[in-house]
Amino acid sequence: MKVERVVQLKNNFYDVYFSDQSKLKVHEESLVKYELLPNREIDEETLKEIKTSIEYDRAYIRAIQYISYKIRSKQEIIDNLSEFYSNDVIKKTTDRLEKEGYIDDKHYARSLNNTIFNTTDKGPKHLERKLFEKNIDENIIINEVEHFNEKVDNERIQRITQKELKKYKGSSNHFTMKLKQKLLRDGYTSENFEFIPDNIYFDDTDYFEKEFEKYYNRLKRKHEGFQLKQKVTAALLRRGFSYDQINEKLGGIEDEF
Repeated sequence: MKVERVVQLKNNFYDVYFSDQSKLKVHEESLVKYELLPNREIDEETLKEIKTSIEYDRAYIRAIQYISYKIRSKQEIIDNLSEFYSNDVIKKTTDRLEKEGYIDDKHYARSLNNTIFNTTDKGPKHLERKLFEKNIDENIIINEVEHFNEKVDNERIQRITQKELKKYKGSSNHFTMKLKQKLLRDGYTSENFEFIPDNIYFDDTDYFEKEFEKYYNRLKRKHEGFQLKQKVTAALLRRGFSYDQINEKLGGIEDEF
C-alpha cells in the first residue's frame, strides 16, 4: 500500500489518501512525524502503528487547543477528551500534559482562588465546592480554602454589608440575620461573621408603614377588636419589627379597634 495523495484542510489538518481507497485525517505534526508523503510505501502493520500513534497525537492536540482558551483542571481535560477517545489514550495524553507542565492542579486551584476572591463576593466554601466539582486533590482543596479564608477581612465583609444595605427591604432588626444567611449561601462560615459591623441600624419607618398597612388591611377582613390587634402585632413581630414600634402605631388608631 502506498500514499496516493495529500490534501490540505483547515487548521493545519490534512487528508491522506491511500492506494486501497482508504483515507486518514492527520495533523501537520503527524504528517511530518510519520512522513506521510505521496508515493511512500507502507505495510499494514506499520500503518496500524501509525494510526494508533496518530490517535494519541490527535488527543494531545485537542487537549492543547482546549487549554489554550483558559487554564483547565485535569478533570476538565479528561471530560473534554472522554467523548472522543478511549481511557488508555486519555491516560497517556494527560500523563504527557502533566509531564510538560500543561496540567497542574495546584496552579489551577490557586488561579481559581484568586479569580473568585478578586472578581466576586463569594466565600471560601464556594471555592471549596468549585474545586471539589473539578475533582481536585483533597489536600490541595484544604490548602486553598485555608489560604482564601485568611484573605477574608473586615474590608471585604464591610463592602458586602453596604451592598446588601442598598437593596435590603425589611426591618432594621432583621438585617443582620438576613446578611448572615446570605454570607452562608455565598460560601462564608460563621467565623467570618466577626467582621460584620456591630449595631447596624437604619431608619425602616417607610417600610414599617407599608408592612403595617398591608397586614392591617388584610387581617381586618377577618378579625376585629383585641383579636385584630393581636394578629397584626404577631405578623409584624415575625417581620422583625419591635413591639414598641408596633404598639405605638396601634395606639395611634385605637379608635378603630
